[in-house]
Amino acid sequence: MTSIKEKAINTIAWTKDNKLKIAHKSGRVAKILLRALFLIGMGFVMLYPILFMISQSFMSINDVRNMAVIWIPAEFSVRPIQMAFTSLDVGNTILRTLQMTVPSVILQVFTCVLTAYGFARYKFKGGKLLFGLLIFEIIVPVSTLTVPLYALLSQMGLLGNYYLFWIMALFGNGIRSALYIFMMRQFFRQIPKELEEAAIIDGCGHFGTFLRIMVPNVIPGIVTIATFSTVWYWNDYYYSKMFVPVTGQETLSVKLDQITTLFTSSQAFFSSYYGISQSEIRVMLNNVISAACLITIAPMVILYVILQRQLTESIEKTGLVG
Repeated sequence: MTSIKEKAINTIAWTKDNKLKIAHKSGRVAKILLRALFLIGMGFVMLYPILFMISQSFMSINDVRNMAVIWIPAEFSVRPIQMAFTSLDVGNTILRTLQMTVPSVILQVFTCVLTAYGFARYKFKGGKLLFGLLIFEIIVPVSTLTVPLYALLSQMGLLGNYYLFWIMALFGNGIRSALYIFMMRQFFRQIPKELEEAAIIDGCGHFGTFLRIMVPNVIPGIVTIATFSTVWYWNDYYYSKMFVPVTGQETLSVKLDQITTLFTSSQAFFSSYYGISQSEIRVMLNNVISAACLITIAPMVILYVILQRQLTESIEKTGLVG
């Protein structure tokens, strides 16, 4: 009798244990599925515009007229890309954009890194006030500063020239310079002061310590602000349109804003070049707009793919440092 009771008790205990294990495994599977569904949903929402642009950029006229074609073109065509290239005058426009972007980014990175090092390592009279003004500049909307900045540049005779962006970057007033100074200050603050003290004892001066000790230790941060700066200058429309309102000097973002007008003015050329009517050309307007957007963002996407590891590492470090 006793053995029968023991067997029954053991059976019940084994059953309960198995049920708990099954429930635990079921819970883990449910969490994994929910997490996967959430990530897939968020990924689709974020990637949808890019996928849509890619799909529209390679559709033929027949695909545009065919209501059954939504995502995958039935007739693969690069004609929208070619029209977008011609409308944007991509060669000259990208050259002008690079002339504005590259020097501005180099000067901005140099100024921001040097300024951030001063805020992070040196105590001087009025330093806290200046840093407070720096935070204030981050908070204040850009449009609030536009009128006095426009008046200043106009008095100096700099409007209409791209080198005004170089000057602004050199003097710490480039696009989002205050934010980059704050980010680099966070990087410098996490480096032990003992490294600087050891370098000074070995006979290295302040500037030498900055170049040989501090800068190599904040390379991820420099890569980050250089990448962000490149993206902001490349995509800038507000300042480029306001400060350089000269026809024939437009950057890629300004040209993109004018793509409808540029495409319309080129319809006669496209009609004769491709041997189709202007009414058929007009059907391609939305596809050409998508292709122009794809051309504009492609360099920045490639840049992110190349530097994503450094960006992730630096953002994590910035978030951990108080």
